[in-house]
Amino acid sequence: MDGLKIMEGISGFWHYHLGDGSLTALCGARVMPTGKPVSQYGKTPPNYHIPETWCEICKKESTPDEK
Repeated sequence: MDGLKIMEGISGFWHYHLGDGSLTALCGARVMPTGKPVSQYGKTPPNYHIPETWCEICKKESTPDEK
């Protein structure tokens, strides 16, 4: 995941994507930047009060061997 950043979808529902920092995620969704480290993609802390979700398409696009 070199060069990728966690990006948040613009809908405001804590749905996260991966992207290069532009306004478009790997899956094509419109996004905005976050401060989350890319190593935390797909990981929500136990008992976390915000219902985070993670884009599966972005995850597949970021790992070419798993397509």
